[in-house]
Amino acid sequence: MLINAEKGISGWIYDIQRYAIHDGPGIRTLVFFKGCSLRCSWCCNPESQKFGPEMVFFPDKCIGCRRCIDVCPFKAIEVKDEILYTHRYFCEQCIIQNSGNFPCSDICASKARVTMGSLVTVDYIVDQVTRDQWLYKHSGGGVTISGGEPLNQPQFLLSLLKKLKENWIHLAIETSGYGKWDDLKNALTYLNLIFFDIKAYEKSYHINLTGKENDVILRNALQLNSYLKKQELDIDLIYRIPLVPLYTCNEENVYQILDFIKNKLGGGKVEFMPYHRLGRGKYQSLGREYSLSELKPPSNEVVQCFQHAARERGLEVVTL
Repeated sequence: MLINAEKGISGWIYDIQRYAIHDGPGIRTLVFFKGCSLRCSWCCNPESQKFGPEMVFFPDKCIGCRRCIDVCPFKAIEVKDEILYTHRYFCEQCIIQNSGNFPCSDICASKARVTMGSLVTVDYIVDQVTRDQWLYKHSGGGVTISGGEPLNQPQFLLSLLKKLKENWIHLAIETSGYGKWDDLKNALTYLNLIFFDIKAYEKSYHINLTGKENDVILRNALQLNSYLKKQELDIDLIYRIPLVPLYTCNEENVYQILDFIKNKLGGGKVEFMPYHRLGRGKYQSLGREYSLSELKPPSNEVVQCFQHAARERGLEVVTL
């Protein structure tokens, strides 16, 4: 979907979520960038992974009019056992042919088919988020840029942060650290808060978890920590550690991360992010299989155990 993309610097997002309270202080607006280089199997926002638009289908909203079948230029939608089935291979060709829009989602009256992902301008986002400036002021809130991975669209990110800071808005970013150091450094001029995710310390383990090495992530964490101290920047830095049973939530992995933060980064704040199941239904709507359907969140006792381990190392445990 294209929204005023012809005017000014533009980039891909998939959602703007208002009235958020978990990704920074106060009441916030979350801007979700689209596109991520990592492929975490537990990702709760799978719609954020691919760059560009995707067609999502919500079967429970479908009223069975079958108009989507008629307009599909590739005849990729068919009925199987009274259920609409989409051959999604053709969706990638369809989006190219139709310049960012899916005919099936455009014609769907019940919004069972939706184009997920919009190419928008910086000015469009600024217009949307500044509508709640009074809420930010009275609650101590602001705007958090999340994803996807914001560092994958550095020019768009930098321009957006600059415009928002001109409006005196508290700004936070959530990043996996998988990006160029210069892009992260340039963003620091405008940021008040950074959530920096660390999923694993061992390189081979990180590859198994995400499909990518973590050299650049750990190096960026080191450079970020050093730069903030050297420049004496007033930026709050919180390291986020996901706790995903059978994946990241084990003593060896978590203790390695905590020791890295203590010994290599000089300590700091940590937040543990327990796995949850809120993203399960999204995979089906994207035509993907969710491999963790039977996985349960970690118990409170497990989370508290890791929080205790962090405090024993002199780290500050935060909960937002």
